[in-house]
Amino acid sequence: MYGSAPLLALNMSKPRALKRAHSASGEQSLNKQPFVCEVPYDEIINGAMEKFLPLVYVCTDGREVVYEHQICGLNDLKHVDRNMTIVITCSRSLYGSFFYLHFRVFDARGQALKLWKLMADVGIPARREVACGGSQGSVRERLLCALAPWVLFLQSALSA
Repeated sequence: MYGSAPLLALNMSKPRALKRAHSASGEQSLNKQPFVCEVPYDEIINGAMEKFLPLVYVCTDGREVVYEHQICGLNDLKHVDRNMTIVITCSRSLYGSFFYLHFRVFDARGQALKLWKLMADVGIPARREVACGGSQGSVRERLLCALAPWVLFLQSALSA
């Protein structure tokens, strides 16, 4: 989406290879249970838009606004963490008519996940600049262009 290569590519030429093996007793081990967490794209995008659109549209407010959303995903230890938090901060630049959006993810222990390297590998910066002002439609489009690739990255990175 947005001109970038797919984040993950599955080889679907051998769909049987994707099946999970069963133990000799016919029971699945806990490690082979299907992954049940997901990053809710629409909820995050809509929530961040609701929080940031008025700020970026008006373009005169210098305060920092923070959007947080609790999610479930795999933490740095590759364990399912049902209390992860996405934190997106929006703050006005001191030297221009734009805002910075800064993206972070914290696990249940409050530790920031070190996603910057993975993000850089697929061309997604941890901080984005969004020009302020203009019509509400143009501000919405600029915010979406900044937020969408990041949320799509999270869907891929935290559910693998």
